[in-house]
Parts: sequence; structure tokens; C-alpha cells
Amino acid sequence: VPVLLSMLVLVFEMRDQLKANLPETRMQLYEMAIRGAIAKTLNKNQKENKDQNEADIQRAKQMLLRVAVANMEDKQRREFNANHVREVLEQFPDERQWWDRLQHDGELPLIKVLTEGDAYEKAEFQFAHLSFQEALFALHLEATAASWSGWDTDDAAAHFMSNPSHENTCRIGGDELGSALGQRRPSWDLSSA
Repeated sequence: VPVLLSMLVLVFEMRDQLKANLPETRMQLYEMAIRGAIAKTLNKNQKENKDQNEADIQRAKQMLLRVAVANMEDKQRREFNANHVREVLEQFPDERQWWDRLQHDGELPLIKVLTEGDAYEKAEFQFAHLSFQEALFALHLEATAASWSGWDTDDAAAHFMSNPSHENTCRIGGDELGSALGQRRPSWDLSSA
């Protein structure tokens, strides 16, 4: 798959900066590639302060994660606009300002601009590849598995698993996501769902 090969090349390229071993799972590959792509985009103009760079990378990742999760939870939206981003980041003004600045500078990592516009116009976006959005959603689900409402009941779990638009999220999440969600309840009965 070309996107996986591209990500692996990026991980090799950024290996010193990522300070990590090679990925062992698909989810680790996505996580490392996402971090690498963010670092590569942000570090174009900022090489002097490594602590600030790391803080910016984490802030950008969190900002992208919020947008990806909102897109996946809102009818698995592929394309989104500036108004949607403002709504998602409304409670996080620092991240909203960060998005606006990166958009203005043409440096939104992992985001493809479909329709140009400033932060107050109706610019339209999508993730550079849908699998980045799905991977960020998988990372979110793994991190919040103990409290995620989409897995509260057998019916909710069956609905999630039978939704074709979650198929790649589950594939990317693999064993890590399956283990996190599988430990949610001591017993399961999906026969009636």
C-alpha cells in the first residue's frame, strides 16, 4: 500500500528526530509517521529551540486529533470547513489560534486545503489521506477506551463494529485497540445485536 510505504520512508528519514525504534504494529507506524510529518512541517522554520518545537508538535497533534475525532464521530465526515474547525476547537482557544496561524502560513500538517480562504472564510479541508484521520481516531479510542460511550453496551459495540466506515480504524488500531476495548466489560453477548 503506497501510503504505508510513504510513512515507513518518513519514519526512516525522521528516525533520529523521533528517537524511537522502528514500529512493530500498524498503529505504531501511523503514530510515528503522524508525529514525523508534524515535526517536519513545523520544523521548517523553527530549529533553534528544541523544547518549544516539542511543545508545538504536541499541540499540533492534539489539535489534529480533536478535528479527526469530531470528523469520525460526526457521520465519518471526510471533508470539513473552517466553521467546523472553529466549533471543534472552540473550547481550546490556543489550539484554535494555532490552527488559524498554520492555515494562514500554509503549514497545516497532514491537512490538504481543498478550497482556499482565510480563517474567517469558508475554507475547506480534508486530511491528506483518510487513514491519518482514522489513525488519530484509533489512538483516541485506545486512550479513552475505559470511558468511551461508543462501547458502553453490546448494541453500541456491535453498531461500531458493523459500521463499514470504522473498518480501517479497527485495522489500524489492531491488537492495541482491540485489547483496550475488549477489557471494557467482563462478558459480551453480540448475538442479539
